[in-house]
Amino acid sequence: MGTLPAAIVLLVFGSFFGSTLGSCVTTPPVWECGVLYQPILTFEKTTVKECGFNATKNLFSKVKAVRYADANKNLTYRLIMVDPDAPGHDNGDAWLHWIQSGVQGADLLKGHFNGKEITSYNPPTPPKNSGVHRYFFFIYEETSQSASAVQAIAKRGRFNIQNYAANSSLCGPDASTMFTTKF
Repeated sequence: MGTLPAAIVLLVFGSFFGSTLGSCVTTPPVWECGVLYQPILTFEKTTVKECGFNATKNLFSKVKAVRYADANKNLTYRLIMVDPDAPGHDNGDAWLHWIQSGVQGADLLKGHFNGKEITSYNPPTPPKNSGVHRYFFFIYEETSQSASAVQAIAKRGRFNIQNYAANSSLCGPDASTMFTTKF
């Protein structure tokens, strides 16, 4: 039996023990499916059960539920949704669609996302002739430091999720999924 690469071991144990040990690992987001646990997202008119789900943009008008079956009921989480395919965004930058902070793990187990909305939900609005856009949804674990230092986001454009997570003392991401749509 082989050994796991150090990066995977750090990711798994860093996420699992993050706030319990007082330190955690913030890893760069992976812009593909199948790497992390996939939460289920329920919108007003559709449900994303599998990463890579494709549908028309009007089905994603409002987030109704987020279920993360692997959430720790004793922890709090931050939910972040971004579009890395927005025109003029590259090198890790994305258009910010939503940030919800202070979401209780016990609520995520049931499909709820109570907490504080840092950046209001902005449904997908890919511009005409810009092709298919990927909308990534990440779940990060909050530490006591990140939960108490929540700051408003000045602008949605050129949002760098990796810098934001590191500067906010977030652990993970612990889970992610993605759906696609176009104009």
